[in-house]
Amino acid sequence: MAGFNVGFDGFEERVLTFNDDGTCVKGQPVSMTDPDTVGLSAEGDAFIGVCLAARDGVAAVQMGGFVCLGFSGDAPALGRTALCADGDGGVKAGAGVPAVVVQLDELDETVGFIF
Repeated sequence: MAGFNVGFDGFEERVLTFNDDGTCVKGQPVSMTDPDTVGLSAEGDAFIGVCLAARDGVAAVQMGGFVCLGFSGDAPALGRTALCADGDGGVKAGAGVPAVVVQLDELDETVGFIF
C-alpha cells in the first residue's frame, strides 16, 4: 500500500474555551482551578486537556484527540495506559487520564497519545 503515511493529527480533536487563571501556557496540560476556569496542571494532576492558546484572560483547551507532549520519569508504556501531569508542562506515567500511547521518543522524551 504505497503512498500512505501514519497520521494522528486532528483525530477526534475537541476544543473548548475556559477562563484562564493566568497560568496557562500553550502546549501544556491544564486542570480545573475554579468553576469555568483552568490553570497549569500541578504534578500528579489528572489534567482535563492541553492549552492550545491563552490570551486576554481566556484559554482554548484541547479536551481530547491526539497530542504530543514531553514526558518525565519512566517512559510511558505503548498502548492503553494512564498519564498525569508532571508539573513541568509535560506528562508522566501514573494514575490519571486514560490514554492510548501511539508514539514514543525516549531520546527526545516526547510521547504522542490519544485521550
